[in-house]
Amino acid sequence: DHAAAKGNTDMAIKRQKLFEKAKGSLMEKEDWWFLDHDEETGEQWVTHEWSHHNPYNSSEKPDSGEKRYSIDEFLKAGQAQPKEALRELLDGQN
Repeated sequence: DHAAAKGNTDMAIKRQKLFEKAKGSLMEKEDWWFLDHDEETGEQWVTHEWSHHNPYNSSEKPDSGEKRYSIDEFLKAGQAQPKEALRELLDGQN
């Protein structure tokens, strides 16, 4: 688990890994999902980070990035396994 999310260091963001997935014979497609929580405002959101590259073509630029989702948005449109991990985590908070 990361102690704080990337970005503004003035904000107290707690980050908890929800799910990670690696695909490909060389694990060249990696995805991570995190539940981020702003401890000052109470706001929570899901961050999806990914790094996908072609190990057979070193001149090809990797596809990597990050996308932030509200909890509701992620529960409606997220992938099945990370979405289930989020539901379990949220159920445990109540």
